[in-house]
Amino acid sequence: MREQYDANPWGWNAAVKRSELAHDNARFVLVRGGGGKIQAFAHFRFDPDDEVHASRAVLYVRELQVAQPFRSSGLGARIMNLLQRVAGQFELRLRHADRVQDECPGPLVLYGKARVQY
Repeated sequence: MREQYDANPWGWNAAVKRSELAHDNARFVLVRGGGGKIQAFAHFRFDPDDEVHASRAVLYVRELQVAQPFRSSGLGARIMNLLQRVAGQFELRLRHADRVQDECPGPLVLYGKARVQY
């Protein structure tokens, strides 16, 4: 799924991506198909970033990617629904910080449908 980064002006930076994914607060949703191949994934964090209540955390969706053969299948929406439910369980706001937007607008459509703030 690296090609989505390569298509953007800032491109792919393996060291930065490794650092983001290895962050202590990083959490993931992985969807695997037959043979264990990843069909989709979401990278999210519980971060203190609520403008209304500075001490309250938000669930930040850092990245959501769905492999090409599974786009428009509802898989991304199901992942967003799961993240909404997790945020709801903890009474958190759901926000996104997805940076692969210009070349891949699909996540933005999902965020809008889910009423996720940027």
